[in-house]
Amino acid sequence: MAGKLRANYSHDRPALPLHPRRAVFRACGGETIEIEPGTVAHFKQGWSGGAEVVEPLDASYMICEGGPAERTPVLRNPLAISPLMDWGPIPTMLEGTSYTAGLLLSRSPDSRAESGIWTCTPGIWRCEVTSDEFCHFLAGSCTYTHDSGDTINIEPDTVAFFPRGWTGRCEVRQTVRKVYMIR
Repeated sequence: MAGKLRANYSHDRPALPLHPRRAVFRACGGETIEIEPGTVAHFKQGWSGGAEVVEPLDASYMICEGGPAERTPVLRNPLAISPLMDWGPIPTMLEGTSYTAGLLLSRSPDSRAESGIWTCTPGIWRCEVTSDEFCHFLAGSCTYTHDSGDTINIEPDTVAFFPRGWTGRCEVRQTVRKVYMIR
């Protein structure tokens, strides 16, 4: 729905609009954040202000512990951002060698919560999720297979949540790029 709203966030809310929409967020402290297609914003704990929603806005987000910040971390066009930092090979490979790279958008002072961009090249590897992870996949193709046999097929614009303790394997067929949020 278009219109105006007020927001007070008691916890971090990393957010990614799912559809091409526009909004302008204005913090009580004067900061202005323009949300448009492809914008990722990590609204920090204690953020307070309002928003003018120019077009209906659908967004994916996850609430997590974090901490206040003077500025809201924002990424524009996460699909095209480069260069990414080399994060090395996946240590639990089953077939091939998958390499990862990424960009950290925000991390809590205790390093428990973070958000950013992550990429992974083709290969098959064992996956053990140690913290809740919310992912919005932007590019590529892969399949996550839980130890129970349930599968999640990933393609661009897939949104997935992996709870802490999820175990299985990941088969990356085409290099994937995702925006992630860990708590």
